[in-house]
Amino acid sequence: MCAMVLWLLLFSYLCYGVVSTPVLSVKNSFKPPYNSAGARRVAFWDTNGGTVVKDNFIQLTPNEGGVQGSLWNAKLNTLQDWEVVMGFVIGKPTNLVGADGMALWYTKTQGASGPVFGSEDNWQGMGLFFDSFDNDGDGQNPSVYMILNDGSLSFPHGQDGNPYIKARCTFNYRTSNYDGQYAAPTYVKVRYEAGVLSVSYDRNTVDSKGSEWSPCFSLPVELPRQGYFGLSAATGGITDYHDVISFQTYKITPQNEKPQSEFQEQEQPEPVLDSDTPPDAANDYNFIASSYKDVYSKVHNIEKKQISMTSKIEKDLQGLTGRMLGIENQASDALVGLTKTIGIISSKIEEGEESVDIFKNDINEVSASLQELFTKLNNVGEKVKGK
Repeated sequence: MCAMVLWLLLFSYLCYGVVSTPVLSVKNSFKPPYNSAGARRVAFWDTNGGTVVKDNFIQLTPNEGGVQGSLWNAKLNTLQDWEVVMGFVIGKPTNLVGADGMALWYTKTQGASGPVFGSEDNWQGMGLFFDSFDNDGDGQNPSVYMILNDGSLSFPHGQDGNPYIKARCTFNYRTSNYDGQYAAPTYVKVRYEAGVLSVSYDRNTVDSKGSEWSPCFSLPVELPRQGYFGLSAATGGITDYHDVISFQTYKITPQNEKPQSEFQEQEQPEPVLDSDTPPDAANDYNFIASSYKDVYSKVHNIEKKQISMTSKIEKDLQGLTGRMLGIENQASDALVGLTKTIGIISSKIEEGEESVDIFKNDINEVSASLQELFTKLNNVGEKVKGK
């Protein structure tokens, strides 16, 4: 019985005692470069509308009027407490006012294209809006504000979100003289921990690179236990580039839990044996304790090999994707050439058919003329015989 308990204890150590939680949630994140195997794409994310994936950033809208674009995470965020750090650039080649703005979403379901900063109205969850244009004339734009929606609210464009705004701050996140190629990004950090949502920003990014944070707002809110992240933007009569550089989602580690990277080893507490532990149980325990590190090391190596194999498979698939695209392009070119050749042959056949028809007509005319000539000759012969 004691031996059974000790084996269960070892199993519990292997399953729960080793804390190997990655800080970064890869499936809910993206960062450059985005050019993979010759194809620009964002793993785990879906693009909609006018969104264009560049090599080093994602352009939700160009500096053109009447454009909507969005990018939605295809994977559900299952973290209870999380933090998002996003780098973005909003601006235009001049220092004139811009519009309409951008939104960061956290909703129960994936959004679709729509009228609210490029995404659908009546969402369920949180919308964090980067509103560039002052529709209501209160002088508080550009601003960042948050609206919670249970699906029943319709966004009031003319009032810049009022009266549904839960929290707000105003700072100039727009970039002047931006040509849609490169500019130092603004960073925003959205943190949700123990039911409290906190938003902060870093505008001085040339040197700080997202480390000098200024508070925007913090308040208790109830967000979906699990949800989808999304980004969207829109332009109207007034325009801006809306570009996102990176979006990184992190698991918030409790204060009493030491943060560590994936597969990092951690010392494990050893169980304490009672003084009256039977000798056979003590022997079993000593055997388990002596072999535990070896077992853990083997499990650890298996996990690392699995990650390495997964990475290799992904690279191989990317290479195959590139080759398939090349083959597809070659096949497409060959098909175009074959279609042209068939067209030429068909045209020649039609020309030949026309020539044959003309030739037949000529033969028929000659035959008719000969028939007429034979008739006349017969007539002449009859007349000669009659004389």
